[in-house]
Amino acid sequence: MGKIQNQNSEKIEKIKFLIHKEGKNYHFFFATPNSVARIQSTRVPFYDFPKSKITELPSLHSEPILIPKFLYSVDWNRVHFPTHAIYTPSYLNPKPETGETQIGGSTGARKILLTKIKRTKYGQSKYLSLRDIVNPNYSEEEVNAKIEELYFDRTNKNFLFRLVRILYSGKPEEEYKIVSNLFTHEPEFAKFLSSSMFTAEIIPLIHGPFLQSFISSFEERIIKFELPKLSKPVKDVLQKSVSKNKFQMILDSPAMEPKEGEGFVEKMETEVYRRFSRNIYFEEGNIFTYRIPSGEDETENQISLDLEDSQKFKLWKSNPYVEFLGCTKTKLFFKTKEWIDCLRFDWSLSRKDLEVYEFHRLPPELVLEIPFFPTGLAVIGGGITKERKDFEFTLQWFDY
Repeated sequence: MGKIQNQNSEKIEKIKFLIHKEGKNYHFFFATPNSVARIQSTRVPFYDFPKSKITELPSLHSEPILIPKFLYSVDWNRVHFPTHAIYTPSYLNPKPETGETQIGGSTGARKILLTKIKRTKYGQSKYLSLRDIVNPNYSEEEVNAKIEELYFDRTNKNFLFRLVRILYSGKPEEEYKIVSNLFTHEPEFAKFLSSSMFTAEIIPLIHGPFLQSFISSFEERIIKFELPKLSKPVKDVLQKSVSKNKFQMILDSPAMEPKEGEGFVEKMETEVYRRFSRNIYFEEGNIFTYRIPSGEDETENQISLDLEDSQKFKLWKSNPYVEFLGCTKTKLFFKTKEWIDCLRFDWSLSRKDLEVYEFHRLPPELVLEIPFFPTGLAVIGGGITKERKDFEFTLQWFDY
């Protein structure tokens, strides 16, 4: 009996710490603040989408994310996942392999009332606060002097100098507000804060026993292998973080090439990200969402929609977390059935053109709209619920 319980608990632990799952059209990453995913991806679209229109992905994540398989090849956990064609089940077959099918919208061709809700559209990212890592006894001038020694280019050093000014200008809440505005209005600065800053070159700024405790858990042979690759500031701070005997042991040990993903620098950058990154939410404009009125007294902000006959539409869905509500001449409407952390619609307009729509932190029974392009090929979608369950769906129709 005890053996069976142990086996069950092991299975539960595996499920609990699951980070990556390969779907039909997407890679799902279930990272959390305590389980950072380091992803290596390449833009290799199966169809000839212009690469300039495909977003470059940061390598580190600690939030649930979706990566389309038809746009990226992914290296994860020493396994290569090549790019794949978009999966669309045959609309002539009413029973797909898995999941369920919804034919037409739930309301049919008629007039319906919806309550319109204006919502702030938020983006989410991570940033590294200098307030968390630099020596609190340093003056602003001393921190700037440290930055001058780092192996960052001049543009990125200027970004760091600006962060120092923010650090010494006010309270932590003021810092959060300023950084949030930077993400909203300065994309290059935002890119540095969310990706380029989380490199080994930031290590000399980190105050405290972080590096010492990290090195003690690493094998000397792997450190020796990567030692020649380290910049002088990083190498100097590494030497100062350990005893003379320990550093001599590293120098005297034979070099050993680490397995992919197990390198000293890779692990160090991931640990910096896991330990010091902060969530930041920033405004990306406004969006309109809707709800189906629950009573006659809900008359404020109501709009009337003329839904067309949608029996030509078919929604294949792997799980019942999203429902197709209906369409007008220019819009498609979907309704959430669960709390959803991230939801993505990929409108395949042609084999060279893709429109992407993303939504975050959605409550159940919320109605979302996206444009309807009658000449498009299909809508491919996927998401991750608040309970860390993944799902995919494909919307097709019979006149293309």
